[in-house]
Amino acid sequence: MSGIFIIYRREDSAGHAGRLFDRLRDHFGKDRVFIDVTKIEPGEDFVEAINRAVGFCDVLLSVIGSRWLTCTDEKGLRRLDNPEDLLRLETATALKRNVHLIPVLVQGAKTPTAEVLPDDLKRLTRLQTIELRDTRWDADIADLISLLEKTLASVLNAKREPKSEQAREKKNEERARLALKKKNMEEKAIRKKAEAETKKKAEREALRKRSEAKKLSEEEATQQKADAEVKRSPDEEVAKKKAGGIFQRFGMKPFLLIVMLVVGIMVTYIISRKDTTREFTPDYGDVYNDKENTKTNLQDYRGAINDYDKAIELKPEDADAYNGRGLTKYDLQDYRGAIIDHDKAIGLKPDNEKAYINRGVAKYDLQDYQGAINDYDRAIELKPDYAIAYWNRGVSKRAIRMNQEACQDLKKAKSLGANVPDDILSPCE
Repeated sequence: MSGIFIIYRREDSAGHAGRLFDRLRDHFGKDRVFIDVTKIEPGEDFVEAINRAVGFCDVLLSVIGSRWLTCTDEKGLRRLDNPEDLLRLETATALKRNVHLIPVLVQGAKTPTAEVLPDDLKRLTRLQTIELRDTRWDADIADLISLLEKTLASVLNAKREPKSEQAREKKNEERARLALKKKNMEEKAIRKKAEAETKKKAEREALRKRSEAKKLSEEEATQQKADAEVKRSPDEEVAKKKAGGIFQRFGMKPFLLIVMLVVGIMVTYIISRKDTTREFTPDYGDVYNDKENTKTNLQDYRGAINDYDKAIELKPEDADAYNGRGLTKYDLQDYRGAIIDHDKAIGLKPDNEKAYINRGVAKYDLQDYQGAINDYDRAIELKPDYAIAYWNRGVSKRAIRMNQEACQDLKKAKSLGANVPDDILSPCE
C-alpha cells in the first residue's frame, strides 16, 4: 500500500474525509491513495491488519474534526481512551514507526493539547498541521497537494538510498581493483627497467674487460716481436717482408688494422643492440584501462570513458573494461548505454556476478523492475551468499508489490550481513 493513507472517525468527519479522498485520488491516481482499513477479513487480527496498512504507506493523513477528541462509545466512554480503538491504533502505529503523519484539521477544529491525549498519541501535538476550510476548500486542497508532492519525492529518494549506497560500494570495489592492478603494473615496469639497466651495465663491463684484455694481448705480442727482432735471421727478415706485403700495399701498420677491426666489431654490436631496443613495443591496453581510476575520482567521467574506449580498442575481449565503462555511463545517467556495456561484459565473462548486479541497477532506474529481478536472480545463482543481490532484488520486488517475496529477500540480505535499515524491514514484521 505504498502511497497516501487517509484515516478519520466516521462520526466526526466522514464527509470531509470522502471529499479529500476524491480530490487526492483524481490528482495522484487511484493506486496511490487509500482511505481507512475498510475491510478486515473474518478471523483476521485487526491489529496486524492496521500494522500492515500503516507500515506500507508513505504518508498518513489524519483528518481531525470538531468531535474527533470527544466521540464516545455506546457506554458513554470517550473512544480515544480505549487502547483498542481503531483510530487510536492507526495513529499510534504511525507515530511509533515514524511514518510521515500530517494532521488535517476540518470543521474549524484545533490541534488537541497533550494533557487531553493518551500517552501514545501525545507526540501528535508536535506535528505541523494543515487546515482545510470550507470557505477556501479548493485553495487549501491545492496547498496540501503541493506539500504531498514534496513529501512523496523526499520519501522516494530515501528509499533509493540503499541502492545508491550499494552502487557506490560496487564502484569503490572496482576502483580498488583497478588501483591494485595499476600498482602491480607499475611495479612490474620498474623491475623490468632495473633488470634492463643491470643487463646493459654488465654488457658494458664485459665489453670493457674484453677491450682491455685485447689491448694487453696486443701490447704483449708487440713486445715479443720486438724481442725476437734482434734474434731473427736474414731469412726470417725476408719471410716477414713477404708476410707483411698486404699491409704495406695499403700503407698501414698491422697494429692499426687490428684496432680498426676491433672498432668495427664494437660499432656493429652497438647498432644491433639499438635495433633490438627499438623493436620492443609494450602493450598499453591495461594502462588506459587503469587511468579511469584517477579520472573518475576527479569526476572526469567523459575522460574516463575515453580511456576505456582506448583500452577496449587494444583489448576487445577485456570484460572488466566493458564493466568499468558501464559503471561510468551509469554515473552520467546514461542507463541504456550502461546496460549495453554490461551486456558485452556478461557475454565475454558469463560468470561475473558483479556485471549482473550492475546491469540490474541500471534496469531498475529505467523502471524495468522485472528485468532487474532477473539479473539479481542470476547473480544469486552464481553467488548464493551475495547479500547485495538479495537487498536489490527485495527493493525491486517491492516496487512491483511482491511484498511477501520482497520481505523474504530483505531479511535474507540482513542475515548475510547487509546493513538493512529498520524502516525498510518494519513492514515485514
